[in-house]
Amino acid sequence: MTQRTYDNIQGALTYAVLASGTFALVFWLDSVNLIAVGDYSNFGYEVMPKVIATLIAIFAVALIAKVWGAWVHNNFWIRARLADKLHNTANQIDPRRK
Repeated sequence: MTQRTYDNIQGALTYAVLASGTFALVFWLDSVNLIAVGDYSNFGYEVMPKVIATLIAIFAVALIAKVWGAWVHNNFWIRARLADKLHNTANQIDPRRK
């Protein structure tokens, strides 16, 4: 995976996290306000909790994918740097390896 591909995936996941989190918060606040004033329809009682739960699930999956992707990407580069460092150290100890 190239750096550009990784950045594009992380950018898309960032938008998914921000959008789903924002919409979940807005729908939750709207439902709380409607319940407080007693203006909540039966349709709202049926649909709003499902919509909010779906948005929270999308938020959680996108956030986990984003964090996991960053961890794997950074862990790979840490291993690559460590391998280069060990290779250079081995070449200094035993010059015949070159």
